[in-house]
Amino acid sequence: KHLQKQLLEVVDNQVRLNDPPSVKLTLKRLMDSGYSREDAKKMIAAVLVDEMFYVMKGERAFDEERYDTMLHALGRDESQTAESAGGAASKRSIAELLEAIAQSGEAFPREELEEIIDREAEAAPVLLDHLDQIHQDPEPYREEDESRFPSYLVCVLAEWRTKAAYPIFVDLLSRREDQVDDLFGAYILEIGSRVLASLCDGDIGLIKALAANSHVEMPMRTVAVDSLVVLAAQGAVDRDEVLACLDQLLHDRSVLDDPILTAFVIGSCCDLYPKELYETIASCYRQNVVATGVVALEDVDDVLTLTEDEVLQKLRENPAYQFIDDAVAELEDWFGLDDDLWESSELWEELDWGDEESDQWEDPELWEEEPPRLTPIVRGPKIGRNDPCPCGSGKKFKKCCGR
Repeated sequence: KHLQKQLLEVVDNQVRLNDPPSVKLTLKRLMDSGYSREDAKKMIAAVLVDEMFYVMKGERAFDEERYDTMLHALGRDESQTAESAGGAASKRSIAELLEAIAQSGEAFPREELEEIIDREAEAAPVLLDHLDQIHQDPEPYREEDESRFPSYLVCVLAEWRTKAAYPIFVDLLSRREDQVDDLFGAYILEIGSRVLASLCDGDIGLIKALAANSHVEMPMRTVAVDSLVVLAAQGAVDRDEVLACLDQLLHDRSVLDDPILTAFVIGSCCDLYPKELYETIASCYRQNVVATGVVALEDVDDVLTLTEDEVLQKLRENPAYQFIDDAVAELEDWFGLDDDLWESSELWEELDWGDEESDQWEDPELWEEEPPRLTPIVRGPKIGRNDPCPCGSGKKFKKCCGR
């Protein structure tokens, strides 16, 4: 909200001073085409954001000619022209699309998300503004019917690589676990690391701080650690730099005091081939600070029977360690389960519940706890940490029953 306000003030000043002249001309043209003054200013502000992003990164000076060219293109596409059939005069504003998404409940808002993504230049400042509102006051977004909205926002912004969302998202992940869970649900454990990696533009300072922050809940620290692996897998950050970060964590008392977190960090070392850190890892096992049910030392040894190239190639090809490039597909894969499937009588007929009206269900002995039985242990095929969990949750094994 504050960012958008500042950008709109800059646009107002450019119009008032007529510097550059193309801003005032573009504002008039958009309003003549049917856009409201406010929407037209937001579209201009979106172009300004794009230009200022590269200026602030120090990659180039402000390019007025490029700015003018981008302004000239605003609203000239047929899909953005108010006079065209189904154009801006009749299509929904970004605010209206976001409201529809927020109120979509359990129905997946594919059409609205796709339209917003198609209108990136216009929509990015608005989505960023909404994320900032959630950051400033998360309570209204913790209601049940709003619970998917923050996930939709961060995933779309991740596809756009909107770095301005990076510090906001990190701060949200730093909140109490119940707040993070209310805002994002279990989805954040599945995709949060990829969102972080997509937003940070290779700048891992905030991610490292999140992973090392002893006041942050353990699941969110694992999200930060996993995002480092994503960045290394995609070549955005050097593998040696990430291993150095993991090495620091394995000497951090706040990590070693949590056997599951320690195991998770060791597992991330295995994802990147742990040869350089083997002695540090072995020391953790000697200190008995690792949840061996998550990662045993023999699992580390198993990884080292492969070559580094084999391990890293498998990591690069793993969809769980890639950037967010198609937000709609990512979101639909999690939230878009067809409700009709659950209501299908055929689905439930396949499950043998017995005779529901039988008196057997009222027999108190049925509910008495049976004495434990000794059953032979049969070792099945080994489940990889990044394989789908056999419980059927849809999560990776390491983030579900492998914890």
